[in-house]
Amino acid sequence: MEDIIRKLAALTTLLCALPLQAQVQESKSRSVEVSLDYRFIPPHGLLRPRAGAANDAGVRVRPWLVNARVSRPWRIEAWDATLTAAIGYEYLKFEYENWDFNRDPARVDALHSIQFRLGFARRLNERWSWRLMGGPSLNSDLKALTAKSLRAHGFAGLEYSLAQRDKLGLGLVYAQVFGKNLVLPGVFYHRRRESYRVEIMPPARAAAYWLARKNLDLGLLLNFSGNNYRIEAPGELHGKRVEYSLGTFGPSVIWRIAPGCAWNFDAGMVLRHRYAVMDGRELYRDLDMKRSVFVGMGARLGF
Repeated sequence: MEDIIRKLAALTTLLCALPLQAQVQESKSRSVEVSLDYRFIPPHGLLRPRAGAANDAGVRVRPWLVNARVSRPWRIEAWDATLTAAIGYEYLKFEYENWDFNRDPARVDALHSIQFRLGFARRLNERWSWRLMGGPSLNSDLKALTAKSLRAHGFAGLEYSLAQRDKLGLGLVYAQVFGKNLVLPGVFYHRRRESYRVEIMPPARAAAYWLARKNLDLGLLLNFSGNNYRIEAPGELHGKRVEYSLGTFGPSVIWRIAPGCAWNFDAGMVLRHRYAVMDGRELYRDLDMKRSVFVGMGARLGF
């Protein structure tokens, strides 16, 4: 694990060195953005071990996640609109301690999500604009490729500019942020001043940052993320689904190292850690984990 962290840190340094070498000038928007995120949680026991299953009491699970994304916007001047395409890949790995594989071979070791998204935003007037976003994702263990592994996500809503730096949005979201396919109210509020900024996007995210320096933001971040995966591997779990979601809270640092390049560091408490194997709507295996701590880091490169 330490080797992975070192490699990610080295990659972050390399990504952020590219704009310096190319002498990229700062601009309000960049044609391509590349992002890389990593999250690690130390091993923790199961929240509700199965009654009568002595092995469950000693089982500890260590999940870690890597997320990469590339996005590209196109400005459509005739419509006063922007079209954005993005492709992403997410790798979720589970490492187990004290799991008796001989007695209980049915377990999930790694899950993947390949995502494609199109977004369209158009200004209606000085105050109002509307936004559409959606696309498919392939969520499974990739032991086989089937249409049943496909999932959709999307958003449709309106955005209102309350002031020059304040925005309010309302709409509907279809996503798997809590591990289930849910239609949720899409609400967001952005407020920015000279010394601070606030982002509220219930129920998935809330953040407040102090703009300590021109290139340094210090704050607190509440974040929920998750997905829904199909198990394609042959065996006892074939055709079942994994519902995974993670809720975290803690300090967050964003450091803009160079024009177009930023590094972020998050850490703190895991408030909710859902890991369940579902057979249809029935719970097949409860692997929810106890509360713990987490560490996350990432890099953004725009050019």
